[in-house]
Order: sequence, then C-alpha cells, then structure tokens
Amino acid sequence: MIDRNDLYHEFASLTAIDSPSFQEAEILTYIAKQLESCGFDTEIIPAERTANLYAFKKGNGRDGIILNAHVDVVMPCLGIVPILNEGRVTAKGNTVLGADNKMAVAAILYAIKLVTKWNLETCDIEILFTGAEEVGLTGAKLFDIHKLKYKQGFLFDAGGPAGRIVVSAPTHIVYKLYFFGKSSHAGIHPEEGVNAICKCFAALKELPQGRLMQHATANVGLIQGGRATNIVPDEVCITGEFRSKDQ
Repeated sequence: MIDRNDLYHEFASLTAIDSPSFQEAEILTYIAKQLESCGFDTEIIPAERTANLYAFKKGNGRDGIILNAHVDVVMPCLGIVPILNEGRVTAKGNTVLGADNKMAVAAILYAIKLVTKWNLETCDIEILFTGAEEVGLTGAKLFDIHKLKYKQGFLFDAGGPAGRIVVSAPTHIVYKLYFFGKSSHAGIHPEEGVNAICKCFAALKELPQGRLMQHATANVGLIQGGRATNIVPDEVCITGEFRSKDQ
C-alpha cells in the first residue's frame, strides 16, 4: 500500500537540499546513503563540474532494469519550501518547486524502500542519478554507458498527462558555420570586397532542410552577420540543427 504522505515527505526531504546545476554534491551524498541502507552498492562519479551517482543491487538474476532521473534543479531553487494542500504540492515564496526532477527521485527512493521493507523479490536493479541535466545534459553526456549492465530502463522526466509514455527521443546536434569574406565600402569600392552573406547563401542551397527521412530532420534557424548597408559584410554565422532517432 502506497502512503502518499510518506511519498510527500520523501520529496520534501530532497527539496530541503539545495541542488542547482553544478552544485549537486550534497544531494548525491544524501541519496547514496539512502540507497546503501537498502542494500545497494553506490558510486559517485565526478563528471567535470558535476557528478553522477550509479547504484546497483543484485536481484534474482532474471534480467534487470535501469531507473534514471536527474538531481539538479533550475533556478531560483535555493531554500525551497514545499506546501501540501488538499493533495496538491506547491512552493512557498518565489522559488520553483523542484518537482523536475526531484519528484522522480523521490518516487524511485520510495519504491526502493518499500521493496526492501516488504522483502520483495526483484530482478537486478541499476539506478543512475545524473547532474547538470538542466544546462545541457552534462552529467549524462559524460557518463560511461558501458558501466550499465542492462539496456532496458525507465527515465522519469517527460511532460504531458500522468501515464504518458515516451518510447524514444531523437539525438539533437546543434552546429555553427562561419563564412568569411572581405569588408570594403559598398558605395565607393564594392569590387574590393567579398560578400560573406553571398557565400553563406550559396552554401545554404547545398544544406539539407526539413524532413530528411521518417525520423530525421534538419533546420537552419539563425543567421547573423553584417554591420551596415554601406559595408560589404566580411563575416556571417549560421546556426542549425539535426535531429534523428536512427541515423
């Protein structure tokens, strides 16, 4: 039987620990101790300015699963005070609540504690809590995936109504291309200049755009360059992206 008050207090304990991106050491240590008390082996792995927590518990040997969430919270997140009122949790004051993603962390910890308390048989369980997700998936990108023993997992961090399941997501790559020319006065010596904007648009004709195939897209979204109408532009930058699930 799930006790919603116990789950709320699990969440409140996590929100009491400030954990903005790149400042997750305290909360990772707290979570590691909680998991160790449930029989997990844990390891906090530095990842440049952040860190990840990997935990493992041997089960019945019949396959295994991965549980994943991130522990950092967007600002303003210092001194969060959650308020429970008629089944709804909000934040007191001007901070965020931190439900993204501490509610997921709380759900994982609560479930693990119940499994331990009830002495339930499980498969092997791997848990990965990552840092600095809100500023570009930093912790996840720097985690060595070869450390994971299993491929099937559950990541509790998606929008939409309760019960919605996201089964896949595309890789997202952002790129910048710079084009250089030669500046000159456009009204006096235009022949001495090389227009970087013209070079840029010539290249744009060759760049793929829109839907490339069923699960792949491309787009150029930003063009920056030029200083004035009477100056032949000597530098242009375009920013674009590719998204794909299988290419």
